[in-house]
Amino acid sequence: MTDDPAVPDRSRRFPATVSVDRQGRTHVPVPFDPDAVWGAKPRHHVAGTVAGCGVRLLESGRRQR
Repeated sequence: MTDDPAVPDRSRRFPATVSVDRQGRTHVPVPFDPDAVWGAKPRHHVAGTVAGCGVRLLESGRRQR
């Protein structure tokens, strides 16, 4: 987040259920379209917190159906 009114605030806060697949990959579903919020990219580098712990992840653009 920023205090600069010229910089758009593209941060998002949302509840999510984190899951781990059989290959040990962690999945965090997001309740919005990352391309619409952060601009179209093949992948989005994301940083935030989960239960107060810092996390960094790569949003791959794969959508669950």
